Amino acid sequence: MKQFLGYSSIRVYAILISIIIGSFCKSSFAVIEPVFMNTGPKPSSAASSRQIVRKAPQSAVVLGGVPKSKWTYGCAATAAGMVFGYYDRNGYSDIYTGPRNGGVVPLRNLGNTTALIASKKGRDRNRSFGHVNDYWRAYGRSGPDPYETAGRAEHTPNCVADFLGTNQWKWDYNYSDGKIDFNVDGSTALWAYSSGEKLYDFIPSESAGLPQTSFCHGLKLYAEHCGYSVLENYTQRVDVDGGFSYLDYQSEIDAGRPVFIQLAGHSMVGVGYDPDSEIIYIHDTWDNRLHWMQWGESYAGMQHLAVTVLNLDSSSIGYLWNDSETLLNSLAIASPEPGSVSIILFGGLIILLRRRGSKD
Repeated sequence: MKQFLGYSSIRVYAILISIIIGSFCKSSFAVIEPVFMNTGPKPSSAASSRQIVRKAPQSAVVLGGVPKSKWTYGCAATAAGMVFGYYDRNGYSDIYTGPRNGGVVPLRNLGNTTALIASKKGRDRNRSFGHVNDYWRAYGRSGPDPYETAGRAEHTPNCVADFLGTNQWKWDYNYSDGKIDFNVDGSTALWAYSSGEKLYDFIPSESAGLPQTSFCHGLKLYAEHCGYSVLENYTQRVDVDGGFSYLDYQSEIDAGRPVFIQLAGHSMVGVGYDPDSEIIYIHDTWDNRLHWMQWGESYAGMQHLAVTVLNLDSSSIGYLWNDSETLLNSLAIASPEPGSVSIILFGGLIILLRRRGSKD
């Protein structure tokens, strides 16, 4: 009997130890990995690999009022600018306070018409040097940056690209040998777990260089710069067990939040989905059109790896929608047919004439 109990006890202990070791090994395998978002101003793949939405199906769920922009000094900064532009049009009006479009972010050509993504002397009536003047030489070029060669101080951070660390030759990310090797022009650093866990607000080590910033943390820094708090900001893989799923993506869109779609080297903005398939609708940073891709597959020759989620605190703004165009687009998500619009307008005209006739 004692031998039986002893065997049972040993077996129980062995099982408990196995569980503990297994849990430890599982967490130890969750390595934080860098992904450098560094595509250029034009896609290198064939145009056929970038599927254009000619006409969205009636089942499509697409957020209205998300600005579009061509590539503006980095895909990650361009994508982030579009998302912040969306929030600017939806209650967070202090994100863009420039002179364009009555102080409201325009829906097209965001990067070329405002200094929201990358500030520059002369853009948005800026009289001093900005991001482009201090950090940009040419796509793919390393440092030293222009402000260093000119022997002047950097400008005070004032745009999305500044806070994300885009284009800035300041960090030792590749070899940890104390020598600067990042960012070349056009690049932004992003980190994610190798597992399906959420990596919240990742801040690089101080030993890698200052300031301590990257794509996900930079989103928070820019929101705080504009006077808003962030409820959560994280990056999560989509191609592993327990990762960010298509249903998770749908939930974010349904909650009125665009999602960053992170490919192997390229950032885009997810703005909608098709409930009848695993198709998502995107702004790909290379033009002002709506595109689509299959969830978890490749786009423009690059594999879908992860997403980044940004959730701003809305408690300080009192209401969500601040312009009738966005409200209309968000209530009527699928664009109406031209015939339907004509019927609505004709009906309104009949009602107006009847009211006028009754008054006469």
